[in-house]
Amino acid sequence: MLPAQGVACANCHGPDGKGGREGNAVIADITYGTLTKPFAASQPWDRERAAYTDALLARAITQE
Repeated sequence: MLPAQGVACANCHGPDGKGGREGNAVIADITYGTLTKPFAASQPWDRERAAYTDALLARAITQE
């Protein structure tokens, strides 16, 4: 878990939102196409999540 308060998303996820690696940390792809599809449990996070709806995506962007 990395602290993110006061840091722009692009600092970690990159200007294109595709993430990648930062040292030993794997940074998630947060592009619209990726977030709006369900995510199956797999490495490195080993957890699953439902697809984001537009409303959930808007909440994630605008609220802490």
